[in-house]
Amino acid sequence: AAQVQLDVADHNIANVNKEAFSRQRAELLTNRPMEKSFGKIGRGARVATITRIRDTFLDALYREQVSGLTFTEIRVEFFAQIEDVFLEPGLNGISGRTNNFFDSLNEFSNNVEELPVRQSVINSAEALVALLRETSYRPTSLRTNANEEALNFVPEINSLVECIANLNDLVSKSELSGQPANGLRDNRDLVIDQLAEIVNIFTSERSDGRIEVLVFGAELTNVVTFRQLEVVRVPTLDPE
Repeated sequence: AAQVQLDVADHNIANVNKEAFSRQRAELLTNRPMEKSFGKIGRGARVATITRIRDTFLDALYREQVSGLTFTEIRVEFFAQIEDVFLEPGLNGISGRTNNFFDSLNEFSNNVEELPVRQSVINSAEALVALLRETSYRPTSLRTNANEEALNFVPEINSLVECIANLNDLVSKSELSGQPANGLRDNRDLVIDQLAEIVNIFTSERSDGRIEVLVFGAELTNVVTFRQLEVVRVPTLDPE
């Protein structure tokens, strides 16, 4: 039993830098003593099982929060791009170009005969119109980029869900002997964490070791198989 404990400690040290590795521990039980006429003689300890030291409650909290973090990061990224569209505050933004245009009109009202003043009005008007045209176009372009980003996420989500379903099958079969499949469970937790970074999920473990994954209440993995996501355009949001 002591040698097994040393082997488990060696295993933990060897895998300390491995992503998603969970520390393991040898669980000991007392052997049944020998019955003698003068009493019972202890027979030491034996290894009952090798368990993972992992808090499923913390796993659930992490997966609940990490999707919100990713969502916020994406929102910040697109809000920054929207700010770049309007160029505000600044001399080259809509307010700056509008002020230039009205300044040129005021000057023109006082010097209607001056050709340079007339040209200044034309130039400032053209600059304002060009900026308004560009400003009206770029949000649509950003929306197209956002839709493309959503499209690109779907194959990755489907691949991760399929991987979880395959690992579910391996874990369930491996644990028929009654001993936990620690390595397979580590791999599955890593894939579930990767999925949680992309989309908000809810997980529930069954008695046979399989984990069911739900997205917005829809079941993606179950006892038998898994489901694939697909992207469908919402007609009412079609810019055309």
